Amino acid sequence: MDSIKQDLRALPKGKSFDDKYYIGFYQKEKLVAVMDFITEYPNKETVYIGFFMMNKKMQGKGIGTDIIAEVCSCLKENGFSKVELGYVKKNLQSERFWLKNHFEKTGVETRIDDCIIVGMKRYL
Repeated sequence: MDSIKQDLRALPKGKSFDDKYYIGFYQKEKLVAVMDFITEYPNKETVYIGFFMMNKKMQGKGIGTDIIAEVCSCLKENGFSKVELGYVKKNLQSERFWLKNHFEKTGVETRIDDCIIVGMKRYL
């Protein structure tokens, strides 16, 4: 529970809670996914996805792909031109999901604690 609270409060240097969004996605009143993102980070044209988690029972049905497509469309309509994110290097399921959703590796890998985070981006 403490790590969830930390995630909810986590902000990059120079950003405020006005820039951070925590969104739930529902299907027939059932929560199917949550997403955390920060607008205008690391620059004015970019949105950074902190995390995206699907309900395990809803995975593999195309719902996550539909959500990402809709979010990216909405971000583009609101003037953003790029989305960035990072995934844990050894998480092949995440890697496949983001590649399938038109994200590409940036070539940047960052060590955070015991994990290597692989940077990805998608132009809108």
